[in-house]
Amino acid sequence: MIIESIFDILKVAIIVNIQILPKVNISIPADVGIKIAEIISGVKYFLPVKDLGLMLFITLIVTNWWIIWKSLQRIWDALPFT
Repeated sequence: MIIESIFDILKVAIIVNIQILPKVNISIPADVGIKIAEIISGVKYFLPVKDLGLMLFITLIVTNWWIIWKSLQRIWDALPFT
């Protein structure tokens, strides 16, 4: 109960400090989407996305297979009749 009241006091202090802060207005320019699309299209010109995707997919398959295989070995070793 003492720790709970200390946490409540800390929570109130944090809420008061957050309410004191001034409001922040964040505005995103209208052409940000166009700029991002231009950057991506420029990167796609130099970077073979298909090949990288294939390599990433193969890496994920090998890693997942290794994790599954090691898990099965661990379970098999933990069985009492082996």
